[in-house]
Amino acid sequence: MIDRLPNVAEVDIGPEVTAIGNSAFAGCLSLEKVKMTDSIISVGACAFSDCVSLSEVEVGPNVVEIGEAAFSGCSNLANVRLPDELKVLEKAVFKDCIRLLRIDIPKTVTIIGEDSFCDCHSLSNVEIPESATEVRDYAFCNCDSLERVSFGP
Repeated sequence: MIDRLPNVAEVDIGPEVTAIGNSAFAGCLSLEKVKMTDSIISVGACAFSDCVSLSEVEVGPNVVEIGEAAFSGCSNLANVRLPDELKVLEKAVFKDCIRLLRIDIPKTVTIIGEDSFCDCHSLSNVEIPESATEVRDYAFCNCDSLERVSFGP
Protein backbone atom coordinates (compact mmCIF):
# COMPACT_ATOMS: atom_id res chain seq x y z
CA MET A 1 0.00 0.00 0.00
CA ILE A 2 1.22 3.46 -0.82
CA ASP A 3 0.72 5.18 2.50
CA ARG A 4 -1.75 7.97 1.78
CA LEU A 5 0.60 10.01 -0.40
CA PRO A 6 -0.58 13.48 0.59
CA ASN A 7 0.58 15.40 -2.50
CA VAL A 8 -0.01 13.01 -5.40
CA ALA A 9 -2.78 14.42 -7.59
CA GLU A 10 -2.48 12.24 -10.70
CA VAL A 11 -1.36 8.69 -11.40
CA ASP A 12 -0.33 7.55 -14.86
CA ILE A 13 0.31 3.84 -14.69
CA GLY A 14 3.00 2.77 -17.14
CA PRO A 15 3.17 -0.16 -19.57
CA GLU A 16 5.41 -2.29 -17.36
CA VAL A 17 2.61 -2.69 -14.78
CA THR A 18 0.04 -5.46 -15.35
CA ALA A 19 -1.92 -5.34 -12.09
CA ILE A 20 -2.79 -2.84 -9.40
CA GLY A 21 -2.72 -4.59 -6.03
CA ASN A 22 -5.18 -4.60 -3.18
CA SER A 23 -5.36 -1.22 -1.41
CA ALA A 24 -2.44 0.03 -3.55
CA PHE A 25 -3.58 3.67 -3.54
CA ALA A 26 -6.28 3.48 -0.84
CA GLY A 27 -6.71 6.71 1.07
CA CYS A 28 -4.52 8.90 -1.18
CA LEU A 29 -6.41 12.03 -0.23
CA SER A 30 -5.10 14.36 -2.98
CA LEU A 31 -5.40 11.91 -5.87
CA GLU A 32 -7.69 13.46 -8.51
CA LYS A 33 -7.16 11.49 -11.71
CA VAL A 34 -6.11 7.96 -12.68
CA LYS A 35 -5.32 6.78 -16.19
CA MET A 36 -4.41 3.16 -16.82
CA THR A 37 -2.55 1.78 -19.83
CA ASP A 38 -3.28 -1.23 -22.05
CA SER A 39 -0.98 -3.42 -19.95
CA ILE A 40 -3.24 -3.46 -16.87
CA ILE A 41 -5.47 -6.54 -16.69
CA SER A 42 -6.67 -6.39 -13.08
CA VAL A 43 -7.38 -3.86 -10.35
CA GLY A 44 -7.27 -5.24 -6.80
CA ALA A 45 -9.77 -4.96 -3.99
CA CYS A 46 -9.90 -1.49 -2.40
CA ALA A 47 -7.16 -0.35 -4.81
CA PHE A 48 -8.39 3.26 -4.83
CA SER A 49 -10.90 3.20 -1.97
CA ASP A 50 -11.38 6.38 0.04
CA CYS A 51 -9.50 8.58 -2.43
CA VAL A 52 -11.87 11.43 -1.62
CA SER A 53 -10.46 13.86 -4.23
CA LEU A 54 -10.57 11.35 -7.10
CA SER A 55 -12.92 12.72 -9.76
CA GLU A 56 -11.91 10.94 -12.96
CA VAL A 57 -10.88 7.36 -13.72
CA GLU A 58 -10.01 5.84 -17.06
CA VAL A 59 -9.75 2.10 -16.57
CA GLY A 60 -7.40 0.43 -19.07
CA PRO A 61 -9.03 -1.24 -22.09
CA ASN A 62 -7.76 -4.74 -21.22
CA VAL A 63 -8.93 -4.84 -17.61
CA VAL A 64 -11.15 -7.87 -17.11
CA GLU A 65 -11.35 -7.73 -13.32
CA ILE A 66 -11.93 -4.90 -10.88
CA GLY A 67 -11.78 -6.07 -7.27
CA GLU A 68 -14.28 -5.66 -4.49
CA ALA A 69 -14.70 -2.06 -3.27
CA ALA A 70 -11.94 -0.88 -5.63
CA PHE A 71 -13.36 2.65 -5.83
CA SER A 72 -15.63 2.69 -2.78
CA GLY A 73 -15.73 5.91 -0.81
CA CYS A 74 -14.39 8.02 -3.69
CA SER A 75 -16.89 10.74 -2.87
CA ASN A 76 -15.86 13.11 -5.70
CA LEU A 77 -15.80 10.48 -8.44
CA ALA A 78 -18.06 11.71 -11.23
CA ASN A 79 -16.56 10.24 -14.41
CA VAL A 80 -15.59 6.62 -14.97
CA ARG A 81 -14.79 4.96 -18.25
CA LEU A 82 -14.99 1.17 -17.97
CA PRO A 83 -13.32 -1.19 -20.48
CA ASP A 84 -15.26 -3.23 -23.01
CA GLU A 85 -13.63 -6.46 -21.76
CA LEU A 86 -14.92 -6.20 -18.18
CA LYS A 87 -16.95 -9.25 -17.08
CA VAL A 88 -17.93 -8.61 -13.45
CA LEU A 89 -18.61 -5.55 -11.32
CA GLU A 90 -17.58 -6.87 -7.92
CA LYS A 91 -19.22 -6.23 -4.57
CA ALA A 92 -19.29 -2.55 -3.52
CA VAL A 93 -17.00 -1.52 -6.40
CA PHE A 94 -18.45 2.02 -6.53
CA LYS A 95 -20.21 2.13 -3.15
CA ASP A 96 -20.45 5.62 -1.62
CA CYS A 97 -19.39 7.39 -4.83
CA ILE A 98 -21.95 10.06 -4.07
CA ARG A 99 -21.16 12.28 -7.08
CA LEU A 100 -21.21 9.53 -9.71
CA LEU A 101 -23.72 10.82 -12.26
CA ARG A 102 -23.84 7.99 -14.77
CA ILE A 103 -22.17 4.73 -15.57
CA ASP A 104 -21.90 2.97 -18.90
CA ILE A 105 -21.85 -0.70 -18.03
CA PRO A 106 -20.00 -2.58 -20.78
CA LYS A 107 -21.95 -5.07 -22.88
CA THR A 108 -19.65 -7.85 -21.64
CA VAL A 109 -20.59 -7.57 -17.95
CA THR A 110 -22.45 -10.63 -16.71
CA ILE A 111 -22.67 -9.87 -12.97
CA ILE A 112 -23.39 -6.65 -11.12
CA GLY A 113 -22.30 -7.43 -7.60
CA GLU A 114 -23.91 -6.79 -4.25
CA ASP A 115 -23.80 -3.11 -3.21
CA SER A 116 -21.97 -2.21 -6.48
CA PHE A 117 -23.53 1.25 -6.63
CA CYS A 118 -25.03 1.49 -3.16
CA ASP A 119 -25.23 5.07 -1.86
CA CYS A 120 -24.41 6.63 -5.24
CA HIS A 121 -26.82 9.46 -4.51
CA SER A 122 -26.28 11.37 -7.79
CA LEU A 123 -26.68 8.38 -10.12
CA SER A 124 -29.74 9.07 -12.26
CA ASN A 125 -29.66 6.71 -15.24
CA VAL A 126 -28.42 3.14 -15.61
CA GLU A 127 -28.46 0.87 -18.64
CA ILE A 128 -27.96 -2.77 -17.75
CA PRO A 129 -26.71 -4.76 -20.74
CA GLU A 130 -28.34 -7.93 -22.07
CA SER A 131 -25.24 -9.85 -21.02
CA ALA A 132 -26.00 -9.23 -17.33
CA THR A 133 -27.46 -12.44 -15.95
CA GLU A 134 -27.29 -11.33 -12.30
CA VAL A 135 -27.95 -8.06 -10.52
CA ARG A 136 -27.16 -8.95 -6.94
CA ASP A 137 -28.71 -7.72 -3.68
CA TYR A 138 -28.64 -4.02 -2.95
CA ALA A 139 -26.73 -3.26 -6.17
CA PHE A 140 -28.44 0.14 -6.43
CA CYS A 141 -29.64 0.69 -2.86
CA ASN A 142 -29.97 4.30 -1.68
CA CYS A 143 -29.51 5.70 -5.18
CA ASP A 144 -31.89 8.56 -4.36
CA SER A 145 -31.65 10.26 -7.78
CA LEU A 146 -32.10 7.11 -9.86
CA GLU A 147 -34.91 7.85 -12.29
CA ARG A 148 -34.38 5.33 -15.06
CA VAL A 149 -33.07 1.77 -15.23
CA SER A 150 -33.20 0.01 -18.57
CA PHE A 151 -32.39 -3.60 -19.38
CA GLY A 152 -31.21 -4.92 -22.72
CA PRO A 153 -29.90 -3.43 -25.93
